[in-house]
Amino acid sequence: MSETTPKIALRSQNLKKHFGAIKAVDDVNFTLEEGTLHSIIGPNGAGKTTFFNCLTGKFPITEGKIFFEGKEIQNIPTYKLVRLGVCRSFQILNIFKKLTVVENVRIAIQARHPQRFNPFTKIDRKTSEEAEQILERIGLESFKNSVSQELSHGDQRLLEIGITIATAPKVLLLDEPAAGLSKQELQKLIPVINELRKTMSIVLIEHDIDMVLSLSDIISVMSFGKIIAEGCPEEIQNNEKVRKAYLGD
Repeated sequence: MSETTPKIALRSQNLKKHFGAIKAVDDVNFTLEEGTLHSIIGPNGAGKTTFFNCLTGKFPITEGKIFFEGKEIQNIPTYKLVRLGVCRSFQILNIFKKLTVVENVRIAIQARHPQRFNPFTKIDRKTSEEAEQILERIGLESFKNSVSQELSHGDQRLLEIGITIATAPKVLLLDEPAAGLSKQELQKLIPVINELRKTMSIVLIEHDIDMVLSLSDIISVMSFGKIIAEGCPEEIQNNEKVRKAYLGD
């Protein structure tokens, strides 16, 4: 019996993003298979976040194509991509710090509502229940009525992920979610990401190599705008070029 061909969730084809003479993303071919966690590693300035910005409509691309579920999306604005099911987190925290934890998540859920621009739209029980379920999923249910700015940095990171998944993504792009986290906070984050991967495809940019190796199905290594290596964690660990450049000897 032949193996089933894996479904492709997100793909870039010969993707380029130039800023004048600087080739921030240089002819990148990338494939995210459905149901996998695909990490992108590389030094600062390698082009990882610029690549994310292209995939999610924040930057117009210079050349190439981007496909989501087989359809071209390179000219679709970010807010429409979110509605299609492509959503991301950011390196810099993106939460409403003066609102409560549950209000942050509820706003993201309401943004999917057909009457989202109607100021008289009431918060129904279903929305509140979904918000609480998301908080339980990310381990913040006990903080639901806390003002967001009072949370620890690690819990604010978790809240941002909660806001992101409240948009009901099919593909979730996480840009350095472990940035600035202590070891204790990291131990709360990793199980959350492991839980999320059961219901969505994930692209992860991360500098914490131990975290990347433990979570990833596939790892791509970027350098100077190009993917220089790709494979499973074991292959990346054993790649001499990658070891010398990123993981050390």
